[in-house]
Amino acid sequence: LSLIQENDCIILASGTTMHYLARMLMNFGPLTVLTSSLRVAIELCNNPNINVIQLGGEVRKSSTSIVGSISEGILKQFSCNKLFLGVDGIDLEFGISTSNAAEAHLNQVMIECADKTVVLADSSKLNKKGFGKIASLDEVDYLITDNGIGEEDRSTLEERGVTVIVK
Repeated sequence: LSLIQENDCIILASGTTMHYLARMLMNFGPLTVLTSSLRVAIELCNNPNINVIQLGGEVRKSSTSIVGSISEGILKQFSCNKLFLGVDGIDLEFGISTSNAAEAHLNQVMIECADKTVVLADSSKLNKKGFGKIASLDEVDYLITDNGIGEEDRSTLEERGVTVIVK
């Protein structure tokens, strides 16, 4: 939450981690949130200080998230301060990735539309690859993770310009 300022315009991608972040924003605002997650949008609608913009497009039933060219086209009309993104894998060579190619492509567009990219992932995602590559590590500004991250991984990420925050 310390990375979010009042009056920011942020993107919350999809996934359970983003849903939990949305819950933490319940007493926050004013704020504008763009999201591809139906669950995030519903959660944030309960806060009168948060303006929610739900991306349209094809619904992935397994994740209750929106993907596809319609959502990508809508997203390209915006410029946001920060993107908060959950991932399935963080590999030092491959970069950040997810299990679905369409979601990976939407996440790529999200990165283009945000000034800063914040990845939220527990340490079990390190040294793993998902099916769809989202971006290389040089496109990630922050990684927020747990204390299970190894010192070597942390040092390597920080050498590559990623600020690692352990919570």
